Amino acid sequence: MPCPWRVRCNCRISRRKREKNFIETYSLLSEINISYLHVFSYSERRNTKAFIMNNSISQKIRYKRNKIFRRL
Repeated sequence: MPCPWRVRCNCRISRRKREKNFIETYSLLSEINISYLHVFSYSERRNTKAFIMNNSISQKIRYKRNKIFRRL
C-alpha cells in the first residue's frame, strides 16, 4: 500500500560537509519518498564569518553534489 504522506525537503549543500556525511545524507534521502526536494549550494557572503572560514569544500564539488541531489 503506498504511503499517503508527501514529504518536502530542503537540502543545503554545505561548504564544510565531509564526503562521509554527504553519502549518509544521500542514502537517507534516497530511501524516503520525497515529493519535492529543494536543493541549493551554500555560498559565502562578504562581511560574514563564513567568508573567512578555512577548510571549505570547493565550488566544483558543491556543484557536483548539488547535481547528484537533484537527480533524486
